[in-house]
Amino acid sequence: MVAQAVPQFPLRRLVLPVLFLAIVLGVGFRSVLFGSQTLSAASYVAGVLPSGPVDAPPPPWPRPMRDPEGAAWVNEPVPSLVHDIMRQSAAPLWNDRTGLGQPLLGNPNTGVLSPFQWISEAFPSSRVRDWTWVLRLFVLGCGTMLLARELRCSLAGTALAGVAISLSGQSVQWIEHHPLNADAFVPFVLAAAWALRRGSKRAGPALALAVAAGCL
Repeated sequence: MVAQAVPQFPLRRLVLPVLFLAIVLGVGFRSVLFGSQTLSAASYVAGVLPSGPVDAPPPPWPRPMRDPEGAAWVNEPVPSLVHDIMRQSAAPLWNDRTGLGQPLLGNPNTGVLSPFQWISEAFPSSRVRDWTWVLRLFVLGCGTMLLARELRCSLAGTALAGVAISLSGQSVQWIEHHPLNADAFVPFVLAAAWALRRGSKRAGPALALAVAAGCL
């Protein structure tokens, strides 16, 4: 007996899973998005904030994320740094505030050209950074739901897949860090590649766009 393939549901039916994901993230991060808390790791790294001695006792464990030092030293200050360089009518090519200087575009840790960084670089503030970091989880979830649809998952399974990847330990514990600038587009790449395999005419440009967005 041959099993029948599960039909692919229309793309418009992704609206409900996307709204569900937005609600889940809004509730899960409500104190950050709408309250007074922040995802910033600066307070977990001695000597980063101007308040308190550098040998102050560290905050209690467990830490909310991995590698808070990298987040506080790289991922948080970069948008403000790029914003200041752009205000001087200069292209963000060189960072003269680190050691003897270092290239900005040649350093993947900075992610200067990532679409997610554009918002933070235009409006550098802790609130904008928090919203941008949660936005990356949302985009990652949406891409995963698109991939699940291409793989003929049910509507419920598609919604759960998006929520699961957005709230997974890999995503949340690295929420501040630059790899998510690329990771968020990986599901779109896979979904477009699968659609290209089944002969979709729009899949080729979509695949190229997703790869380019991730590489930036």
